Amino acid sequence: MLRPHPTAATIRTTSAMGRHTHAGAAVAVMLGLCATSLGAQTTPAYDATIIGTDSDAPDSINNVPQIGFHDVGSWGVWIWNGPDLGDRGWYCYVNDLGHAVWDDYYANTARFWNGSENIDVPLLAGAINNNDVVAGRLNHSPDAAIWSPAGGLQVIGTLGGICGWYYAINDANTVVGTSETVHGDDHAFIWSADTGIADLNDRLPPDSPWTLITARGINSAGEIVGVGVRDGEHRGYLLRDETVIDLGSCDLYAPLRHQRVWLCSLPYGL
Repeated sequence: MLRPHPTAATIRTTSAMGRHTHAGAAVAVMLGLCATSLGAQTTPAYDATIIGTDSDAPDSINNVPQIGFHDVGSWGVWIWNGPDLGDRGWYCYVNDLGHAVWDDYYANTARFWNGSENIDVPLLAGAINNNDVVAGRLNHSPDAAIWSPAGGLQVIGTLGGICGWYYAINDANTVVGTSETVHGDDHAFIWSADTGIADLNDRLPPDSPWTLITARGINSAGEIVGVGVRDGEHRGYLLRDETVIDLGSCDLYAPLRHQRVWLCSLPYGL
């Protein structure tokens, strides 16, 4: 069954407001772009379309656009403007081919939708690129890994510690994420088939004031975003080659760090 574009009326919001309101609890997704003039300043404005219900959580969006959802009530997984993928799932990531990967809540592995059937994937998924390469973590192990229908499973490993989490992959099959080091510190890592896994901090000059502790995204140009520490404060960053661009204070990292401690304290293979 396809989840088509909704026919419900759209609601209006602007980036200047940074929020929207609507009647009832549902998921609102920004679609389209126009410009409205506020004095001498032009502010982008968006149409927000209400999709799903109050239990549907959006996880990813591709360029079609299609949106990967999981239902936090029933653990169903589905793609807006795409198929229902079944139950027992959460965190649905969809690529530009309309293929998707999500974690099987009960099996503690992932499942991959190739457009016609679901395939079991021997890891916990964190991202998928347009080559159908899935990045994530091995079950029963702290090791990062990738999997694809063509290449099978390849273990990436860690930076020497006992936990890794947060993964992203670009279309060059370069993976970034976060790993404990042998000393138990959280450091961002980067991996490619040519270079293997490396601490992202090794890219920085020796006198850099930054320690990069998470890597959450990487684009086709190899630019990386995440959270680091500078002068004792958690701050967002954009890394271009060896240059770190400060994106501002990241007050939300502290509760995320607590979540990470909880996740890594659980036995592998829940």
